[in-house]
Amino acid sequence: MKRLWLFALVGVFFSLVALTSCRKKESKEQRAETDIQQKFAAFAASHNATVPDQRLTIMEYSIQAENALLTADKHPVALRAYLNDIVRRNGRVFLEFSAPVEDLYLTLEATPETVQQILKEDPSRSFNEYAVVAEIESVGKPTFQVAAEETGDGPDVHLQSSSEFHAKGRCVAVLDLSVR
Repeated sequence: MKRLWLFALVGVFFSLVALTSCRKKESKEQRAETDIQQKFAAFAASHNATVPDQRLTIMEYSIQAENALLTADKHPVALRAYLNDIVRRNGRVFLEFSAPVEDLYLTLEATPETVQQILKEDPSRSFNEYAVVAEIESVGKPTFQVAAEETGDGPDVHLQSSSEFHAKGRCVAVLDLSVR
């Protein structure tokens, strides 16, 4: 009986230690997220950018995305997004981002200085989170989306309407939120 009691006591002790360490870890993660949010808010304010509200998370139609991203007063908008690629098309350079809300993709024309800033920070890292200030010119959903699936008889291609929004515009400024 004493042995059973001892095992129970040791089990409770280790459970408390594990619970305490998880709470400390959550606190560190929460503090890190709070720091990032403060950095983002200060960056947006420094560029006089509008931060879209919760409407951005409940977008179903293109007009809702336009209302959230195209401001009547022509202020740029600030978003948190992940850099997917830097591409050159017709002699112009574009940053391609994906935002973590409602499948929003951004294609933003960038200056050579902005591209150099990104490449200088650390070109080996990919898919970093950035604070992005942009002047959005258009928002919409592609009319068709192509999906292919390999079957035993060869590829099976499907055409379907897209549920993803694509915003195009000009990048005003970026700030790497991954840098601590």
